Parts: sequence; structure tokens; C-alpha cells
Amino acid sequence: MPSAEGEEAILAILTGGDFFGELSILDGKPRSATAIAMEATTTYTIDRLDLLKALRAEPEMAMEILGTLSERLRRTNLLVEEAFFLDVRSRLARQLLDWAQTHGVETDQGVRIDVRMTQHDLASAIGATRESVNRHLGQLQDRGLISIAGHHIHLLDLDGLRRLTP
Repeated sequence: MPSAEGEEAILAILTGGDFFGELSILDGKPRSATAIAMEATTTYTIDRLDLLKALRAEPEMAMEILGTLSERLRRTNLLVEEAFFLDVRSRLARQLLDWAQTHGVETDQGVRIDVRMTQHDLASAIGATRESVNRHLGQLQDRGLISIAGHHIHLLDLDGLRRLTP
């Protein structure tokens, strides 16, 4: 989601089978965010009227979309709560733990977050500056909680990271 000043906030990282643009297709209003592919991606579009017709004919499809919308709203509520009540280190630890669950791959070195992330991307995801994220990542490395190899972060001590979050 871009700001007027040209900054951006990363609201979610989607993977195969996920959908986006549902708010606009359901209410007919302009998009509230953009999507940027992080790797080669195939996307499909559906016409608003065709989707609405399908939702009327298939209530289970409507329930699946409502379930996903509810999950996304809860995640957004959590982001607002964290921005108001947590410091950068706690938000960073929570984000890393969250991505470990959704995008983590077990390795000999711990859990690798299997998404290429820059420090700017990570800062955009937690509402912080790149410099602050850089400093906190260094501290987490110094404490042996994470390691960084290229654009991948390995979580070495999940319990240690959890202790940093209230």
C-alpha cells in the first residue's frame, strides 16, 4: 500500500492459490492496494459480474471468500495493534515468526524464511525504517537468534524470538 510520500507498507505475502483484489470486485470501488510479483507469476482475472453470479450459485464459494476476508481483517487489526503498542524489535520478531509459519522451510540451520526479502521490504512490513530494521537484525544475529544469508533469514532460536514478543 503506497503512501502519498512514496513509502510503502507490505500488507501480505501471497503464495500459489491465493487471491487478491477481492474488495474491489465485491464492492465495485477502486483498489485499496497494489500487488507486486516477487517472482515469475501467472495470474488470472475474473469479471465482477461473473464472480457475483458464481457466488450466488455456489454459497460454499462465498463462505470460502468470507473466511479469507475475515482472516485478512484479523491480520490487519493485529498490524494496527502492533504499530500502536509494540516496539520495533518486538514487531520484527513477531513478523519473522509469522513468516516462519507461513513461508518457513526446515533446514539444518533452523527455519529458513523461503521468501527473498530486503531490509526495506521487512521495514515496509512492520512499519519501521530500513535503518532500524538493520540495527535490530544485527542485534538478533549477535544474540544467536537468527542468521542472514543473502536475502534469506534463518531463524535459529524460535523460543528466543518468542520471548521478545509480549
